[in-house]
Amino acid sequence: AGLNTVGFLLNNTISVLAIAFVVIFQPELRRALETVGRSSFSMISSAMIPEEKSKMAGSIHNMIEAIVRACEKMAETRTGALIIIERQTRLGELLNQENAVQLDAAVSATMLLQIFYKGSPLHDGAVLIRDGRIAAARIHVPLSDNYHLRRDYGTRHRAAVGASEMGDAI
Repeated sequence: AGLNTVGFLLNNTISVLAIAFVVIFQPELRRALETVGRSSFSMISSAMIPEEKSKMAGSIHNMIEAIVRACEKMAETRTGALIIIERQTRLGELLNQENAVQLDAAVSATMLLQIFYKGSPLHDGAVLIRDGRIAAARIHVPLSDNYHLRRDYGTRHRAAVGASEMGDAI
């Protein structure tokens, strides 16, 4: 209709609006993509052999027992620890930090106690457990921006909430 200026403005604002849409709705888009990824993974895991499922259940039980024993010992000495158990949402951004120490160790109470020993250089930060093994230590987790948290929560508590907001981590 001969509206060159209006056509120019509409053509240029569409690309800006598309980028703004992605930036504004980033958390919702991330959750949607995680849901799609989880549903496709569950179809693969449902095809697993029953022997593999029982073996995996046993190793998960052993890992939980080791974490519980370590936490009981650390509670006696009032030692704080942040242990992140990765589930289906991968936390690669935490694992690839420059200060993180890459490990590939079995989860045991002794190993966790050594990592969180107050004189250890690995004590500062979190431990990431991936696929039933300690993947990294000394991980710095972004703090939660949730304004509904109690004021008496410290940095470690806010980091734990921040880790849980990043995905389905425990």
